[in-house]
Amino acid sequence: IPFTAWAEKAEYRSAGRISFSTPYNEVTISAGVDGASGREVINLATDRFGHQSSRFVDSVDLVSPYTKFYRLAEHFNPNFQKTLMIGGGAYVFPQYYLKAYPQASIDVVEIDPELTKLAKECFSLPDDPRLHIIHQDGRSYLNQNQEKYDVVLMDAFNSISIPPQLTTKEAVRKIAGSLTPEGVVLVNVISAVSGPRSAFFQAEYATYQSVFPQVLAFAVNRPDLPEMAQNIMIVALKSPSKPSLESSSPDIQAFLQNISWPQLEAEKGILTDDYAPVDYYMSQILL
Repeated sequence: IPFTAWAEKAEYRSAGRISFSTPYNEVTISAGVDGASGREVINLATDRFGHQSSRFVDSVDLVSPYTKFYRLAEHFNPNFQKTLMIGGGAYVFPQYYLKAYPQASIDVVEIDPELTKLAKECFSLPDDPRLHIIHQDGRSYLNQNQEKYDVVLMDAFNSISIPPQLTTKEAVRKIAGSLTPEGVVLVNVISAVSGPRSAFFQAEYATYQSVFPQVLAFAVNRPDLPEMAQNIMIVALKSPSKPSLESSSPDIQAFLQNISWPQLEAEKGILTDDYAPVDYYMSQILL
């Protein structure tokens, strides 16, 4: 498999990893072991803070906890047929998607063609007629998009921060306009739910509330520690109907139990194209 060919390179044997530059990223690919399962993984990192993508060497099963929360789409829009994902990275979730949802297709917008190439060479990304890859800035794609999607997954990052142009009310309106009437958007953010490290989540949650009639949040790692910086999955529903928070699937029910009920601080305000201090808010996470 491609992983084996990559691992046999001299650079890997001598250093255990390979690092190089693309037009958009400083990339490191490394091998490791998943702490939860003990299984061998390959990782992709684009900053010093951690791995942005991890894939089991022998399976498309999801490794990173936050990627598993994208499965909430099964609960909030169970009959989905067409999905848009903004941010491909190593394409670990699209690979899972192709296997788990054989009835559905997925469009992936990834700004960096080199990451797509690496996903094919090192992370076993297959060619599949149900996978359509667009190399474009995510906001530019949303601005001109005419397609309608049942699900939109947001996973575009500059280091630990979402690109500001994808966080604003204007961008969220474009996302809403790209959804079918029962559509759902799931947004991966890194922040705290409350406290001094919560500024970005608070602002982004309020921004989605200004556009969508139903907005929920799920703390991925530690819902019992709302002041801890962690992955948080924002779920916004286009339908005004109140969603159920009960599922017959044990996996989905476990995700639903991580729901958080944030007390929003009004002074954070709504992010707009004219006012989006995302980098400042995210800098507070690192203090």
